[in-house]
Amino acid sequence: MRLSDHLRERKQAICDAWMAAVRAELPQLGDLDRSAVVDHLPEFVDGLGHWIDGDRDSARGGFDALVTGHALQRLGYGVDLATLTREYAIERRVLLAEARDHATVDELIALNEGMDEAILAAVRRYMEERDRARDRFVGILGHDLRTPLNAIAMVSNVLLEDPDDGKKKLGQTIARSTDRMARMVRDVIDFARGAQGEGIPVALVECDLGDICEDAVAELRIAHPGREITVEIEGDLLGYFDLDRAMQAMSNVIGNAIQHGEDPIEVTVREAEDHQSITTTVRNRGRAIPEDERARLFDPYRRGTGAAAGLGLGLYIVQQIALAHGARCEVSSDTQTTTVSIVWPRVPVEETPARQ
Repeated sequence: MRLSDHLRERKQAICDAWMAAVRAELPQLGDLDRSAVVDHLPEFVDGLGHWIDGDRDSARGGFDALVTGHALQRLGYGVDLATLTREYAIERRVLLAEARDHATVDELIALNEGMDEAILAAVRRYMEERDRARDRFVGILGHDLRTPLNAIAMVSNVLLEDPDDGKKKLGQTIARSTDRMARMVRDVIDFARGAQGEGIPVALVECDLGDICEDAVAELRIAHPGREITVEIEGDLLGYFDLDRAMQAMSNVIGNAIQHGEDPIEVTVREAEDHQSITTTVRNRGRAIPEDERARLFDPYRRGTGAAAGLGLGLYIVQQIALAHGARCEVSSDTQTTTVSIVWPRVPVEETPARQ
């Protein structure tokens, strides 16, 4: 008897052996009933039979049951990826034990190839759907937080107008905290957009990048009165940028230098010699950043330490804003200084042939 026929004939016994092994080895699935545990295993066994027979098209129909059925069902039950992959390891063991005395070498090779094909697709689908669900949740949460934040901001404005100095100081504290929370919410929403592939939307208008950087520094000087922050501008700095997003990017870069670096914090804005781009640089003193860390500096969730460390999304958002402008981010670091640069194209990206 061919292995494919043997597996089809023994489907019930395979499901029973699978059920017993899962119950014994994966207590995380102990609350699931038999139908939920066995799930799409019979269809998957049929698919393996087709694969062994060389019928790849029919095989993928059975494999789809594992990909779109089992993997997503486990995600819906809150099963983590480690448990899912252990399930598939048990599944392979059970099937190989069943096939051991009924298969040729070529059939065993085909069985393993078919399992690899199906399991890889199932794990990939699980991870994609998990990440989509997480990013949807993050985006919804960020939007829902805006309403209570607006209410708190209104209360702080009332306190700021109170003639009592104590209440006014309380209003200032609330306003600073609310502003920081609002920036975190904006970062969360921007992260969700970027992670879902939507990108950060920009509305380009003609504005002066030097003015934007000076405004960003002015705000941060108020928030950090004890820090030494300088600005140097050079050349014609007019171009087409999203004013609010460029301001956000520069505030994030300078804020990162304040949080992790030492004074002086030096901000420079210069026009390129060919007049096609403008470069903003933020330089701070402090420890050298190792090369492997520099390569991951713009990754999300890379947070510092301390009470004001934040979510670790600041530089990720900077990179997404730069990409939306057709700009690029660069980092250099030595034993004395660290520099983060953004090279901004002066005109909209679609009008710059070299960037198409």
